[in-house]
Amino acid sequence: MAASKEWTEAYENVNFHSPELRQEVGGKLQTGEISKEEDALSHFVVYFLPYNPITKSVFLVFDKRVGGLWLAPGGHVKKDESPREAASRETNEELGISVSIPDFPFFVGKTFATNPKRPCKVHYDFWYLITTDGSTFKLTEEEFSEHKWLDVNEAL
Repeated sequence: MAASKEWTEAYENVNFHSPELRQEVGGKLQTGEISKEEDALSHFVVYFLPYNPITKSVFLVFDKRVGGLWLAPGGHVKKDESPREAASRETNEELGISVSIPDFPFFVGKTFATNPKRPCKVHYDFWYLITTDGSTFKLTEEEFSEHKWLDVNEAL
C-alpha cells in the first residue's frame, strides 16, 4: 500500500523523537508496511492521551494484556487505515466515545515490544492528545482492569 496523503502530511508536520526515527518512519511509509498485518515485527501504533484542561490531568489505563502497564489508551493501526482513523476507532473501542481527533499527532516515538506471546518487536508510536473531562467514557474490564486520572506532573 502506498502512503496516503494523510500519513505523508503527518510525517512532515510532527515532532519526532530523533532524526533517525523520522528516517525509519519515512522508510516504512514508502514501503507501505505500516500495519501488523503487513509487518508483524515492526508496525505503527496509535496512542491517544485524554487530557482534562480544567483539572490539568491525564487519563491512564492499566493494560493487563501487555504485561500490566499503566498506559495511555491506544492500539495497532490496521491495514489501509490512516492514523486518525485508527485513533478514532480505538477511542470508540476502548473508551466508548466518539471525539474529534487532531489532524496530526503531537509526537512520534519508538518502543521495543517485549511481550514473548506476541511476534512484534518494534512499535512506531503516534501520539494524539484529546481534550475531554471523561464524563462519557464507557469502560469495560475486558480492556482494562483499572484506570485513573493523574495530575500531569504525577503522570510524568
